[in-house]
Amino acid sequence: MNRIEQTALGYLGKGKQEIVSRFPTDEWCAATVCCILTDLNINVYKSISCTQMANAWANESKMQRVQLDDVESGDVLFFDKFDSINGDCDHVAIVVEFDGDVKSGLYYVDGNGGKDGRTEVKKHYMSYTQLQTYAARIFRYIGDVPTQQQEQPVQLSEKYVTIDINQIVKGSQTKAVNALQALLVAHGYSIGAWGIDGDFGSDTLTAVKDFQRNHNLEADGIVGPLTWAALLK
Repeated sequence: MNRIEQTALGYLGKGKQEIVSRFPTDEWCAATVCCILTDLNINVYKSISCTQMANAWANESKMQRVQLDDVESGDVLFFDKFDSINGDCDHVAIVVEFDGDVKSGLYYVDGNGGKDGRTEVKKHYMSYTQLQTYAARIFRYIGDVPTQQQEQPVQLSEKYVTIDINQIVKGSQTKAVNALQALLVAHGYSIGAWGIDGDFGSDTLTAVKDFQRNHNLEADGIVGPLTWAALLK
């Protein structure tokens, strides 16, 4: 359910006086639509004249005109119930609870609509045949996101840091040796039965030299800047 449809359904039962206190008019169908759009902070042209609003939306970048067979819930439906030839609009409503098959008709929410709906906002049904006769223009709000908002993945830029690591050799017993041994294991080199123990012994030395040879480095067993850089890639 998109937010325009949801808000329109929330207006069911609201009285005429509440609507016209915000957009004064006797013919308050357009005022109802204006109230709904205002509640949603949708900044488009608003008028208590259906024809003026429809004409303005024809040149409004945030509103897209759609054909009857492409209608969706949340679309704003303008009617011309008296003279479908002259292009005037004498009523307006918001499509709700639409099942996707306009040929089965649709429901809409409006103010000042129907014999029983002239004092409060109501929901009405219209058949496809009636829609073909009376639906003058249909607009869809495309200014931002008419459906439920979806979080967009955050694009992270790659950043680099510089760290200082001591040069280490056989016999060293520091935390840097633990890091060295962990990196060697991660690269698939054996450091002996004692594992990551922080002691740069013979097994670790053999692993370092093998790593250096395999990465076209001088196999001297000294873990300096070039060896650290290769290990950290």
